[in-house]
Order: sequence, then C-alpha cells, then structure tokens
Amino acid sequence: REHLDELEPAIRQCHSLSDFCAMLRRHKQLEYLRIGARDLDPSVTMEETVRELTALAEASLQAAYQFCRSEVEKDFGILTVPGTESRQRFVVLGMGKLGGGELNFSSDIDVIFLYEDDEGESSGGRKGKATPREFFSDLGKKIIQVMGEVTEDGFIFRIDLRLRPLGANGPLVQ
Repeated sequence: REHLDELEPAIRQCHSLSDFCAMLRRHKQLEYLRIGARDLDPSVTMEETVRELTALAEASLQAAYQFCRSEVEKDFGILTVPGTESRQRFVVLGMGKLGGGELNFSSDIDVIFLYEDDEGESSGGRKGKATPREFFSDLGKKIIQVMGEVTEDGFIFRIDLRLRPLGANGPLVQ
C-alpha cells in the first residue's frame, strides 16, 4: 500500500501517457535501488525481498490500471453495468510468481485480465462508444504498454499473458 500512497499524488499530476510512464519508471528504478541495497544486508531474508518486489509490481499495476482506465474513459466514456450506475469492474489477476508473492529482480509478471459483464455499451467519448470487450481490450493494451514498453527510462515489468485461457490464441480480456 505504501507504494501506491507514494504514486497517487504523482498520478494526478500526469497529463499524458508518456509523462505517466516516465514517472512510473523512475519510481521503479528508485525502488529497485532501495530494495537491492536492502537485500545486501545479511539480516534481510529472501522472503522479505521477494515480498517487497511483489508489492512494487502490484502497486505499479494498480497505478497503471487507474491512469489507463481514465484514459480509456476519455476515449469511450464510462462503462457501467447495464441497468445500474455502477462502473463495470476489471481485475488484473496475478498468476505465477506475482500471484504467489515471489517476484525476483528479473521476473516478468503473469496476469489475466477479467471484466464483469459482456452486456452494454460505454456512454461515449472522443472515439465514440465501445462494447465491454472493446473497452477492456483497449484498457488491457494500454496497461501492457505502460508496464512493458522499453523507453529511455527502461521498463516497469514485462507482462506475460500466456497463462490466460487459450494462451496467445485467446482474447486479451475475459
């Protein structure tokens, strides 16, 4: 939670996807340095280190989700559960080492993207309206871009989607 507490004010200050990506990459670099230096202390256990790396990845994913959902809502409007005012929910399910809380410094993160309901349509934005699959596919692509795209600031975490149902042949979001 502490990573997200540090990131939330910065998220609100970012006005573009590139600004957000650069900020998140700088945060990851600083945290890797801190976690790595702490890992050199013989009294720090491997379990503590992998727990910290996992917490960093989880917070990075949450921050990416929040920023990217806001961007997708600008494009397509708000997507609610049909017949309600409630926003459709979206889950980034951590699998593998992320799900087990065992990330190391070279780990990629295995995830599955899940959303609540196939029915309905978004309210409309600068790119029009979208079905839930279109809306959440766009959201998933943006999260993958934010987390894994290599820039001059490096990358945050590589995302591996091969553990999702039907692997690479299946839809990006379920």
